[in-house]
Amino acid sequence: MHRWLVAFVLASSATFAHASMTFYAVALPAGQAATFLSDPRRMIDALQRKDDTILKLDKSWQGLHYLMTGSAEQPKGVLGQAILGGREVGEDLGYGPARVLTPENVKKIAVALAQVTQASLAARYDPATMERLKIYPPIWTREGTEGLRFLQNYLPALKAFYQRAADSGSEVVLLLV
Repeated sequence: MHRWLVAFVLASSATFAHASMTFYAVALPAGQAATFLSDPRRMIDALQRKDDTILKLDKSWQGLHYLMTGSAEQPKGVLGQAILGGREVGEDLGYGPARVLTPENVKKIAVALAQVTQASLAARYDPATMERLKIYPPIWTREGTEGLRFLQNYLPALKAFYQRAADSGSEVVLLLV
């Protein structure tokens, strides 16, 4: 992979001035991750698309991970695999290398995500704890319940993305850029 991919993604982001960490997941036909990751032009094209094979969680990624798992960083259990899981592939993109989930893992994640509700996210939401753990982005005490709504708004897209990927037998590439 090429470092200029990171620069391109950041430059094309409306939040470039804030140098934010943005999470993407890309569903690919099984066995295509290596080809995808070896072709920076294809990666750039994919990250710019707005279709159901691309998931962009923007800055919500670590907050969602925490609310689903209770862990700031470790990919605990099946739910932890949805955002921070997978096998690392390639070079560091600035916030770590891309990670790949097998079709089997994608199916397990989809089943686990089906059980996650808005209420289960709300039950774990604690702005002071999230600030203490340095859960990205650092907005929780300032935003209060709006921070929870921010995270809850991404849950339907996360669930739908993994269900479509599971239904199609896709593997998923996770990128944090």
